[in-house]
Amino acid sequence: MSTTLVRRDVKQRWDIPVTSVERTIVDLGDVLTAWQLANVLHEAEFRRRLSLWELDRVIARNPGAARARSSVVRSTSEPLAAGGR
Repeated sequence: MSTTLVRRDVKQRWDIPVTSVERTIVDLGDVLTAWQLANVLHEAEFRRRLSLWELDRVIARNPGAARARSSVVRSTSEPLAAGGR
């Protein structure tokens, strides 16, 4: 998990600064299982809150996000390998 935020990773929600959905997903990649992260990704996509293009950009600009990157990849493939459980 990175402790550095760039301006693009912070949004305003009701005048409260919060991290973007994509940045939150990258940070969650360090603490969630692949299955849990797959659920987060699915929910964010379902609610039309996630941009895969922006998620890729957030991962690219966070050099410490290697674990998050692999977690995102695993989260999208493991549930399929497990029979869509």
